Amino acid sequence: MEIPRLHDFAMSVPNTIAFSEAMGFMTKSEQGGLNVPFYITAHEVAHQWWGDQVRGAIVKGEAMIAETLSHYAAGIVTLEEFGEESMRHIIQYERGRYLKGRKREVQNEQPLYKAESQSYIHYGKGLINMMALRHYISEDSVNAALRRVIRDFPASQGIYPSSLDVIGEFRKSTPDSLQYLVTDLFERIIFLENRIQNASSKSLSAGNYELTIDLLTEKYEADSEGLLQPTSINDWIELAVYGVDANGSEIVLHRQMHKFDTTTSTLTLNLTTAPTRIVIDPASILMDRNLDDNEWRF
Repeated sequence: MEIPRLHDFAMSVPNTIAFSEAMGFMTKSEQGGLNVPFYITAHEVAHQWWGDQVRGAIVKGEAMIAETLSHYAAGIVTLEEFGEESMRHIIQYERGRYLKGRKREVQNEQPLYKAESQSYIHYGKGLINMMALRHYISEDSVNAALRRVIRDFPASQGIYPSSLDVIGEFRKSTPDSLQYLVTDLFERIIFLENRIQNASSKSLSAGNYELTIDLLTEKYEADSEGLLQPTSINDWIELAVYGVDANGSEIVLHRQMHKFDTTTSTLTLNLTTAPTRIVIDPASILMDRNLDDNEWRF
């Protein structure tokens, strides 16, 4: 239901989505590669689950249940409808929303599980962190956790979860080796500085190449004043290497997780095609403030 642009919001109630002209009806359908009205509408429809069927307890972190989970659902629906390129634009937009928002914070930035009326956290950071969880443990595992939340915390029976209840379900779906990730995404304020510092490739024999990559992987945690302090790293980070086939089309030569436990490291890979570019965190789902140095081109 379209409403005048006197107010800038969309709102979901049973059978009706009140949708301001200012949020979609006056927006180009494909803005920056993203169908904005579709994305917003998917978010509001998702509130029929997160906010209606499941309502968070009125404590810190309530917004993570109602808004972050609805935003994640909207992202997945948009991904299914429009593909990976659309998701790339969503992540780019939400990253900018979060980084700009934390610069304007006048009180204290909260970790995601404590966010309250801080849209840059529960929307911007929330979407990216949920996509990171999905990327690391699989969409099926995230869905299994969310189904348990819906089953165990029905608002119709007056049972209201906190954000910690939701995180507990995520932990049940997460292997021991990635429990640190759940903590980092939801309970800490973590930034990574990933950088490809140097790379070289040499031909060993016909059709065989040795690729050497020098990497910087620094990890920081925001303190109570929002300042970033170095912290130890012992993280799995994805690395992708690309080449071109006989038709000139880009192909994936290597894409897998690597464990980094030092800030500087060197990887050596054996390939059967000459590499053309390397990207660390190719999905851009880790909170890195500068993505420009995540890629190396030959």
